[in-house]
Amino acid sequence: EKVGEGVDKDIDGVKYKNYVQLNLVEIYISYFNDNRESPSPYEVYDVNEDGKWKVHRSIDFNERLTANYSNLARMYLAGKGKEKNYSRAVSIVKEGLKVDPNSFDLNFVLGLSYIEQEDIPQAFEVFQKLSEKFSPAISPSSQSAVLNNLGYCYSKQGNIRAAISMYQKSLQINPESEYA
Repeated sequence: EKVGEGVDKDIDGVKYKNYVQLNLVEIYISYFNDNRESPSPYEVYDVNEDGKWKVHRSIDFNERLTANYSNLARMYLAGKGKEKNYSRAVSIVKEGLKVDPNSFDLNFVLGLSYIEQEDIPQAFEVFQKLSEKFSPAISPSSQSAVLNNLGYCYSKQGNIRAAISMYQKSLQINPESEYA
């Protein structure tokens, strides 16, 4: 879909004489999500550089790359492929964290992987750090999921009061939570 055009546009730090702005949607098959089609919208510019038109795709490749690491790790967690392999999920997440150590999703998957490996101290540390980084950019359902997992870690460590407190906080954020 064409959404704009004009002259003298600064795109990612480069000034282009002429441009056409397009919004596109890629459809991809999510092997993690029962082979359903998933839309992936992004913005593209056709730009005129030195009298030649070319496509300038404005994408955060690190974000895309970390999403791919996360999806692959989730597949190993869920056994969507050959088998469940929690240690492989952890190693994939750690590779992704080299690209973006602050990725909420990758850290969340890391915590889940540690829970599946029954490494509760490591899972606790990951979810504790995530709970300290809540911001408006983190959805209420994601915040609730972090607190639920933190509550689970507390319960596995025998701290039932703290676990109940986390579950209650989770329900305050997301009353529809099926896990709290």
